[in-house]
Amino acid sequence: MIEVKNLRKVYGKKDSVFEALKGVSFSVPDGATVAIIGKSGSGKSTLMHIIGGLDRPTEGDVVIDGQNIGTMKRKQIDHFRAHDLGFVFQSFFVEGNQTCYQNVALPLEITQTVLRGRKALVESALERVELSDKNPDHVQKAFDLYYEFDYDLGVRDMEDTWHYLEKIPECNGKVGAVGYCLGGKLCYLMCCRTDIDCAVAYYGTYIEHRIKEVKNLHRPFVLHMAMKDRWVQAEVNDMLERRLSPNPLVTIHKYPGADHAFARHGGKTYSKPEADRALALTVDFFKKHLG
Repeated sequence: MIEVKNLRKVYGKKDSVFEALKGVSFSVPDGATVAIIGKSGSGKSTLMHIIGGLDRPTEGDVVIDGQNIGTMKRKQIDHFRAHDLGFVFQSFFVEGNQTCYQNVALPLEITQTVLRGRKALVESALERVELSDKNPDHVQKAFDLYYEFDYDLGVRDMEDTWHYLEKIPECNGKVGAVGYCLGGKLCYLMCCRTDIDCAVAYYGTYIEHRIKEVKNLHRPFVLHMAMKDRWVQAEVNDMLERRLSPNPLVTIHKYPGADHAFARHGGKTYSKPEADRALALTVDFFKKHLG
């Protein structure tokens, strides 16, 4: 049961005081589903952050299953949130330098879940939201979506994203792209059709279908080529190298023993040595061209 008692939250001091919560009280019994609604700025996020132990009220109490979280020390609250409370944030809060698998596993690392059971829990969670490559039905669905994909629209979407990113304060005005499998082909097309600063493609799947556009490739481009790729025949890799390598803006890195998706952590064909090498080369490439 959740009990909220006379919560007040005040920001600022003196003339700049803003009272986000004004004596809020309610209770939520076990098993109930409750929606908190209100216009923007009404204090919904502030209230949820206090209930979730992410913030402390100016006055009042939050009692969850008999425990007053306002009296807990910081480490106690961290332990309570890790083991007894689930919180879905409005923002994604994913770690950009971690894989999907690693992001899902992070809470299990924090709660010190036994390593042996951690993998099964992560794979089960990914399976439920269809982000696993272990279910044959999901593989079939992925291919159906793949072959129906509109590449031209995809490139336009990426171009719009690029123009948005280059204008935000955190950006120095330069933008690169990295893509895997289908995304790799999109990155190739971005270098052929747009003025993006640079792009990286992993695997290069079906670039050969648009190889006639290679004459328009005018932006720095890296291709990580898996030489044992089950989806890209050796003859296709040979043709890609033959058609792409004469362009001084193109760099091809080969991985002799690597299969398709060798850089996808948690995947069946993941290979750490090749993935680490490709990542290091990609980072160096972006540092060179993006600053």
